[in-house]
Amino acid sequence: MLNFIKGLFGMDAVVNSATKIIDKIAGTDWTAKEKADWVLQYQQGTKHQSPARRFIAISVTLIWFFVMIGMIAGYLVGDFLEIPRALIFANDMKMVIKDQISEPFNYVIMFYFAMGAINSIKK
Repeated sequence: MLNFIKGLFGMDAVVNSATKIIDKIAGTDWTAKEKADWVLQYQQGTKHQSPARRFIAISVTLIWFFVMIGMIAGYLVGDFLEIPRALIFANDMKMVIKDQISEPFNYVIMFYFAMGAINSIKK
């Protein structure tokens, strides 16, 4: 990607200066030691993530995955083999995802990832 940008502008100095400016603005112009310290602090801060949250997130994701596979299979079978009951099943799975799974899925995944981010911000 960086090579593409360099080739686009045709000047290495311009691209190098721009990336240095972006690094300084973003606060990512760290030395190797600072990067290593950040990784260690991040690991220390997130090591207490609850196994229960992880279990819930994996369970909800698996349920979502299997319902999606059922919906996709229903549409494929219904379309290619012209079986109306398969299309009805696929439509039912679509409604289950829309009405009952999507919102809880989003909450669980948001909670799972947001807790680590919030805890790191508090420190």
